[in-house]
Amino acid sequence: MTLHKVKLPGLRYLTFGNSFGSLERVILPSNLKSLTFGEKFCRSLDNVTLPRSLERLSFGRMFNQSLEKAKLPFGLKDLRFGSQFNQSLEKVTLPSSLKSLTFGFSFDKSLENVNLPSGLE
Repeated sequence: MTLHKVKLPGLRYLTFGNSFGSLERVILPSNLKSLTFGEKFCRSLDNVTLPRSLERLSFGRMFNQSLEKAKLPFGLKDLRFGSQFNQSLEKVTLPSSLKSLTFGFSFDKSLENVNLPSGLE
């Protein structure tokens, strides 16, 4: 069974395992609240449609892809990056709803020219 053929309309929380590879052709449930990627996930989100209902997005340790072309949902409240993420956020549109933004120990990019939401806690 492949994930792109599975329909789970009631699914609200989804965690992918450590070796999950790609979201290509995957349609995420429209009412998904939380999406967590496993430790080894390191693929682009450029052509991925994240549900509008998504409030929490968490990447595993190895994720280190640019989010410049990713479309983060307007209602996203919590964005977490793993230890190896070290990409600039200067051209990334962070949703104004974002309350929490967490980086791992490898992140050393400047946030000076990043448009951080005023509601970050």
